[in-house]
Amino acid sequence: RDHAAEELIVPMYEAFQGEIISRRPTEVVLEVGGISYRFCVPLSTSNALPLKGSARLLSHLVVRDDKLELIGFLSEPERTLFRHLIGVSGIGPAVALQVLSRASVLEFVTAVRDENRAFLNAIKGVGKKTADQILLDLRDDFPRSVAHLRRYDVLFVNPIRDGLNLVAEEGPLV
Repeated sequence: RDHAAEELIVPMYEAFQGEIISRRPTEVVLEVGGISYRFCVPLSTSNALPLKGSARLLSHLVVRDDKLELIGFLSEPERTLFRHLIGVSGIGPAVALQVLSRASVLEFVTAVRDENRAFLNAIKGVGKKTADQILLDLRDDFPRSVAHLRRYDVLFVNPIRDGLNLVAEEGPLV
């Protein structure tokens, strides 16, 4: 991976703040300044948002030949992990969102650190080869100790196992 090239990429949209028009498990529509934006979101983000009301989503714009797609997150660690994941060969935005919907940031980082293939294989869209590629590409991206990520352990609960996710202060993943 070319980390120098990654540092040169500056996102077009950092965040959006507005009113929630609709919310589904993997989609949120946010109205900002009279324009409605559709975001694909992990379950953790969707579950933490109210059905209606004001919200702020950090964003990542996925550019493809045939479409543009906004991905929304409540926290910087989730967005950072998403960006790490889509940098892995064989992982696109849909699988990266599956990872974030299945595991907290801490759980995922711990699984990579511990080379827990069974955990990775349990995620929809992640087979044996993809799990091996994740470990190969990401094992050096995460700290050997996840002690400083512990403050996120309570805040980034597993959305499937624990239900509602709380919003954490923004902070670095690594």
